[in-house]
Amino acid sequence: MSKNPKSQPLDDESLKQYAVRLSDGTFYVLAASDEDAAWLALELSNRQGSQLHDVQKMSGRKGYFPNKWRKIKDIDSSHFEPIPYDEVMEWKVASWELSHNVCCVIRATNLKTNKVSEFVYQRQHAAENKIKKFLKAQTHELVICSDDSIYYVHPEMLSDDDND
Repeated sequence: MSKNPKSQPLDDESLKQYAVRLSDGTFYVLAASDEDAAWLALELSNRQGSQLHDVQKMSGRKGYFPNKWRKIKDIDSSHFEPIPYDEVMEWKVASWELSHNVCCVIRATNLKTNKVSEFVYQRQHAAENKIKKFLKAQTHELVICSDDSIYYVHPEMLSDDDND
């Protein structure tokens, strides 16, 4: 609970997200105002036993999370257990799972710009309509993932009879 005496209970729509940067990591809190966020950040730092560095209001867009691939790349390979190629293929490629509320994922790559868009559908008819739209336009290559299969479709693979 916030120590700010002016704090009042609010509904979820009136809360804003703040990033609280402490000496041991970044945490995210919801608060009604900058002042409430500052009090929450102070309380969190005291509870964590960490030093408070910064409190920032998050914009409507996703925050920036730095890519730390170099740290992983620099780890000596002796720290990793080797995995045979066949196991990786079976584990990561052949054993995909969609969430229970997802029936189809479509990844469309624009053939002119190479921009990739991903569409996730809960209803099969909505996914089928999107696929038909792409097939008619013939502007994208598609990777379509359902519960039981992964399909690849490129406009060059379609005959003129398929477009009807």
